[in-house]
Amino acid sequence: MACELFFRLPFTRELQLVKKHAGSPLITFQSKHSSDERKERLLLTYSFLLARSSSLLLGYLLLVALPVIVAGYLESLDFAVTMQSMQSASFLLSSFVLAAVYAGVRRIVLNGKLFKAR
Repeated sequence: MACELFFRLPFTRELQLVKKHAGSPLITFQSKHSSDERKERLLLTYSFLLARSSSLLLGYLLLVALPVIVAGYLESLDFAVTMQSMQSASFLLSSFVLAAVYAGVRRIVLNGKLFKAR
């Protein structure tokens, strides 16, 4: 479920917006054609947009992590033990491998390569 959420949420778009909004203030600040008042308003707008995109990214990451945390919590009602086991190298490696395999199979199935007639 966490992998599916990762694929469905617009991470790429938000990352591109963060990159765009992070570079725009420098261009605005260096511009010789804009007045200082206009630069102030633009910088305020860019800071708002950057904060918005960064907050959305954080929210998306929390949404992706939520099913994993809930599953671990329900599996063992001792939350501290669950979080400690989720931070172990073996758990992180196995979850990464499972997610990578799932992503590969999902891509093959969605692209139709698995069931194409030859």
